[in-house]
Amino acid sequence: KILILGFDEKFIRTWDYYFVYCAAGFRSRTLGNYQ
Repeated sequence: KILILGFDEKFIRTWDYYFVYCAAGFRSRTLGNYQ
């Protein structure tokens, strides 16, 4: 679906990396929900 919207593989990999990075950060309590 994302490719149909015009986004390329690099965009998808970048967001996958970002989400995995955030998940690991929250799990290890390195990141928090700061606003």
